[in-house]
Amino acid sequence: MEFCDKYHCADCCLEPKVPLLNEDIDRIIMHGFYDAYFVDEDQGIKTVRQRDDGTCVFYNKLSGLCEVYPSRPERCKLNPYTICKDNLEPEVDRACKHCNQCNKDPVSEKRMSEYLVTLEKEIEWRRRTGHF
Repeated sequence: MEFCDKYHCADCCLEPKVPLLNEDIDRIIMHGFYDAYFVDEDQGIKTVRQRDDGTCVFYNKLSGLCEVYPSRPERCKLNPYTICKDNLEPEVDRACKHCNQCNKDPVSEKRMSEYLVTLEKEIEWRRRTGHF
């Protein structure tokens, strides 16, 4: 879903805590960035590094655009979908200022569910093997 691009919105880049899949890291490295620049890790959970002001390291403050948009993390591609903390089901993120324009999309909901399963497996593997 190209939701953010459609509305020319980058609000979610201003205070992100974006989990990274291994394939996200590989894709961003192929885009020309070293993982030491953009990856934070805590107990097997890898996330996109944030600047001191809380913005994503890929958020260009001058242009208001993502510097790795074509290679951005899968989690970013799925905005404005998020996972409900109560039942772990995909839902539209009500914190998104454009959430009212978003119709429920079964394809995006399915992709979010698959993303969550993959993320949980990768975190478990990292913790079990110590491969951070």
